[in-house]
Amino acid sequence: MAAARALELAGRRVPLAIRRDPRSRRIVIRPCPASRTVRLTLPARTPLKAGLMLIEANRDWLEAEVERRFVTAIPFRPGMRIPFAGRELLLEGSPGCRARLEADRLVAGIDGGGFNRRVLAVLRRAASTLLAADAHALARRSGLAIREVRVGDPVRRWGSCSRNGRIAFSWRLVLAPDEVRRAVVAHEVAHLVHFNHSPAFHAAAERLHGAPLASATEWLRAHGPWLHSFGVEEG
Repeated sequence: MAAARALELAGRRVPLAIRRDPRSRRIVIRPCPASRTVRLTLPARTPLKAGLMLIEANRDWLEAEVERRFVTAIPFRPGMRIPFAGRELLLEGSPGCRARLEADRLVAGIDGGGFNRRVLAVLRRAASTLLAADAHALARRSGLAIREVRVGDPVRRWGSCSRNGRIAFSWRLVLAPDEVRRAVVAHEVAHLVHFNHSPAFHAAAERLHGAPLASATEWLRAHGPWLHSFGVEEG
């Protein structure tokens, strides 16, 4: 079970989520932009004090990471325009309505203060459909087979591929430019051929994408924290 404290970092109060992992052999400190927390993972028998001392020893690094990656939260609100699959969506709130995507607008209920949550759910469903279509279309053109495509909200990866043909993506890719999203899809589909990051893999990924992937990688490195800020409500 996770415990919670708070740290003062870069002039802000940042929750510290503490958990014990019996499989872990070392202390892990991980800033999490999506939840605006610092996660401290401890091996089963490691004293909490050791973890807190390691945090203090790495305070300069942690503060720099918080400053760089914990950008201002952007909760979804009625009247906002947000990027979506290469276009803009207008967010509209309506009492008692079913959340839905309609052409260039997303309508969700405002009852009970759940607008942000409802918009997130619609975007995740739309991302699941779009990313699955992207991946399966690319795989079919290359004679490859995907077992499953799913979406989640990982902090450190935009996509992943397992040896059994299951591919996962961050739903937040639908907020990125089309070329960036498709580059990540090409990267993961290429792992169906080369389960490594060898020169042959990179050549296959660029062949699938039809262009170098470097610009997409740079875009995500620069704008990834911004993508992770959407749908986050401070506090």
